[in-house]
Amino acid sequence: MSNAMFGNFSNFGFVKADVPQEVLDAITAETDNPLDVSMASGLAGNIEHEYQLTKCVPVVDNYVSELCTEYQNQWDPQYTNHNLDRNKWKLQKLWANFQSKGEFNPPHTHNGHFSFVIFLKIPYLMQDECSVVNVRNSNMPRAGMFSFQYINVFGELREAPQPVDKTFEGTIFLFPSVLTHQVYPFYTSDEKRITISGNVFGESDEI
Repeated sequence: MSNAMFGNFSNFGFVKADVPQEVLDAITAETDNPLDVSMASGLAGNIEHEYQLTKCVPVVDNYVSELCTEYQNQWDPQYTNHNLDRNKWKLQKLWANFQSKGEFNPPHTHNGHFSFVIFLKIPYLMQDECSVVNVRNSNMPRAGMFSFQYINVFGELREAPQPVDKTFEGTIFLFPSVLTHQVYPFYTSDEKRITISGNVFGESDEI
């Protein structure tokens, strides 16, 4: 029998969690009547309706700051120059995306140390999206999905698609802001897909 040992290179991932109901309630109360402050011109999304959120920021800030700390505890920040070794976290920008059929977010990154997306409302099921005529025969079905892109140790571009649909409502993904991600268009609903995005910046005790 071989006495070979196998090792993994240190790398980083993402946090996926169920958002507490009180946080979802605060977000929903504001997205029902959002400020008419468009964020579209400063964002990558090919999405017409993207609006700034302000009232629910304190509640969301407290929650995502805890997730940032959990991320620190999971992955050793010394293995990156992204400077994730911080003592405090502060949410500095929060907005809502009201995505319509055919709209999408191209591959992009964010400012800050961490970014996140909360899936508030998703008006479709993945099995229906993958059954539409332009998707069903593909060997890479992606309709309606949220996806991460990264480079592996061979220098190859790889994708980690997340099949987000109605069953993901109330779910958050939090990840390093420099991690490339994108949102594919959906086709089977005329309702809005509502997500919440934000950027979190780290602070040190001496700042």
